[in-house]
Amino acid sequence: MLGDGDGDWQLCHHSDLVGEFRHNLQLWAVYSVRHRPGLGRGHHHRNFHAGCDKIRHRCDHRDYGGSSAADGHAHGVTFHHHGRKFNDAYMEFHKHHVLHGVGRVVRNGSHERLHNGDALGHRYGNVHAHLHGCGGSATASATVTVTQAPIVIDSISPNVFFNPTSFGPLMTITGSGFAGGELFYASGYPKPVTLLNGTPPDMIQAILNGQMRPRFINIYGTQSDGTGKSNTVPFASLGTVPIAAACNDYVFADSQGPGTIRRFNRADGSNPTDFNFGGTYNGGIAVDCNSDGTTNAVVINQNGSIAWSDKDGNGQGAVGDNNPTIGIAANEHIGCTIEPSLHEAWCTIPPTGFNSPVQEFTPAIGTPEALGMSSGCGTNMMFVLDAQGDGKSIKLYSFSVAPDGTSTPKGSVLLPEFTPASVFTQTQLANAVNWQVVPFGKSCTVAVMAPVLNASNGSVSFSLALVNATSMTEVVPGGVPLPAGSYQISADDIHSAVLAYSADVSGAQGVTRIASRLITASAKLTPLNSTSTILAAGSVLSLDGKSIDVIGWDPANDAAGLEFKPVPNN
Repeated sequence: MLGDGDGDWQLCHHSDLVGEFRHNLQLWAVYSVRHRPGLGRGHHHRNFHAGCDKIRHRCDHRDYGGSSAADGHAHGVTFHHHGRKFNDAYMEFHKHHVLHGVGRVVRNGSHERLHNGDALGHRYGNVHAHLHGCGGSATASATVTVTQAPIVIDSISPNVFFNPTSFGPLMTITGSGFAGGELFYASGYPKPVTLLNGTPPDMIQAILNGQMRPRFINIYGTQSDGTGKSNTVPFASLGTVPIAAACNDYVFADSQGPGTIRRFNRADGSNPTDFNFGGTYNGGIAVDCNSDGTTNAVVINQNGSIAWSDKDGNGQGAVGDNNPTIGIAANEHIGCTIEPSLHEAWCTIPPTGFNSPVQEFTPAIGTPEALGMSSGCGTNMMFVLDAQGDGKSIKLYSFSVAPDGTSTPKGSVLLPEFTPASVFTQTQLANAVNWQVVPFGKSCTVAVMAPVLNASNGSVSFSLALVNATSMTEVVPGGVPLPAGSYQISADDIHSAVLAYSADVSGAQGVTRIASRLITASAKLTPLNSTSTILAAGSVLSLDGKSIDVIGWDPANDAAGLEFKPVPNN
């Protein structure tokens, strides 16, 4: 495993406990062949020693060859001698690469053949060396020309995953041409990772380290000198909560880690302004809007508390008990979150002046995993999803929320199309599943995205449920299956539709695909023509409904930070 500290990604090597001598080509011959000084550094090169510096016989021709499992061509290492003493012979590596495989010399009459296919020597093309010496006491030179197999990345698995912590899952990268000394790059990380000697030629494993920014990440490899760039393969590291929220004047985006909140003008994304009002923002962001649509407060889930700020980043205080919390919602000057250890949700008013607000808890909820708030039902409502439910179906609860933050249960509905959390494996719970609740602002409708375990093959997919929050019944019994790679939904109040976002990493660059579905019972999920090469880590509908403002990081320009990129809503 390699890593240079926080913010780096790491490669894990199966050969960490295997001596490097097993993976170097060794020339077992009677001639002195030494590594040429000044060629490379570190473990990219090894000295090659053989006995007998002095050669006093007349011109001779000895052929050292081997076969290749990769291309079937003979590898020849041919030495020519001219009956003179060789003081020092040098071996030159034109490509500066380690030859993998343990060589062995097989004597066959007057010829000696060097076979390097015992281990990983089949990775290399034709290998030739020529030693020439003439006259008195000459110094010979030797040249070995190495044809390096190209680096090809075939796949990354998993290539779409949720990443709720600073470490992602163990990823397996398959392909060909992998070897010690090669450099592998991941977009958004400052330094490449160097493969160790002993790396299998067709598989490496990697772990993300020190970042929580949901985005597309591109992987490619090069030779140690930066040449021979491989193909580029993307994967998607998804957040568990949307990172953007908006009132009519501004969009606010959470950096998903230590750092800043970025504010954009809602109309066109102009004038990005960064501010930080303390803490680590890993639980989500919400906004509390005034009755005229302007921003009253920015609200974040901050280390087990709900923290409040004005639109300019001036902190107003935080409320909480420092127990881990999930998600954040705000509406009508109330902020709410989920506290899993207590199996409850709670709400609070903002701290102002000498006011020290308290946490107002809901009745017990089995396994709360997501929440949302809105006034679409004519009053301030909170909706909380219980990912365990009755053990057979997950459950959505509704609560009315009073101006002091106290809540009153209003109803619930079982959603049998989804799989309860207890059925998933620990690995799936860590990186393959997620839950989201999105209430509409202009109708008494709630959209729910939740995972489904496919019993036939153990894979996880996602479906959409639409709930009439007045009667707490499903609009579409059985739910609506979502496209592969789906990870987030949002409400389009202007068109009374749900927008569903999926990550497509099947090509040379990641693409966010968006589908739309009206909230009526008979509607169908319709893919939009618009796509985005930025992962929509957050999204906001434009004020006129004509565009979807995608908020995220561009893998081609990661240093720019969070960007605001509108795409047509059609």
